[in-house]
Amino acid sequence: MSTKILVRLKYSNDIIEKVAKLVRHHLFFSDIEKITLSAVRRIVRNVGPENVWDLMKVRACDRIGMGRPKEMPYRLRKYESMIEEAMRSPVSVGMLKIDGNRIIEITKNPPGPKIGYILHALLEEVLEDPNLNTAEYLEKKSTELINLSADELRVLGEKGKESKEGVEEKELAEIRKKYRVK
Repeated sequence: MSTKILVRLKYSNDIIEKVAKLVRHHLFFSDIEKITLSAVRRIVRNVGPENVWDLMKVRACDRIGMGRPKEMPYRLRKYESMIEEAMRSPVSVGMLKIDGNRIIEITKNPPGPKIGYILHALLEEVLEDPNLNTAEYLEKKSTELINLSADELRVLGEKGKESKEGVEEKELAEIRKKYRVK
């Protein structure tokens, strides 16, 4: 319905597409006791990272329009902190642009601890410079790291794990403080 109205009013296709996404997804499930970070990532993917904050504004305005007493209740603030968590720079191996299967494929090495150490060593580099989180760079670096001994990789991997834990705790604490949530 919103699309037809905007077309009739001769809005640009970009605006029509954006509004249609916001209208389609504005009633997302936001029970912070049951929602998971992966569900939040799906919302971000569905509306696009460039539109997710507009979606949150639509949700706040929707609450005001329904006569709710609070514009920004705890639930909405908590959801915003979860969005920021989902969109932040990579802080875990799962957020890298490469996975163990791809490393096995390009290095022709069998699955094993060495692959895990490589992933954590790559994470260490990406933690220092998030711009390095590209498939091309990580694949190139993987082919370099595979030539190291298992002991050298273990040391690099352990360093990556330790860095990850410190950085992740610090970032999450800052995000939650910003939104005044736990």
